[in-house]
Amino acid sequence: MPNTVAKQLADQEKEFLKVMKTQVATSLDKITDKLQGWLDLLIRNLPNLGVALLVLIISYFISRLIFRVTLKLAKKQIKQKSIAKLIARFAAVIIVLL
Repeated sequence: MPNTVAKQLADQEKEFLKVMKTQVATSLDKITDKLQGWLDLLIRNLPNLGVALLVLIISYFISRLIFRVTLKLAKKQIKQKSIAKLIARFAAVIIVLL
């Protein structure tokens, strides 16, 4: 009698391990599929990211140019440097945002 109980427990443990292995394998497949989908999406969006980065860099340099030009003009009209810088920075930000 004790042998049959031990055998039943051993069989139940084997069955449990089979189910767990199956569930783990299924979960890993789902994770792998999700990561592969993200990688595919990233690769498809690389040109868009490149264009966005290029626009950001161009905007930065345009902003600096506008700041310098506006600062020179503002310094001629305004005696306080801080106010001239504020006006120049504000003009650069407004122009780039447009």
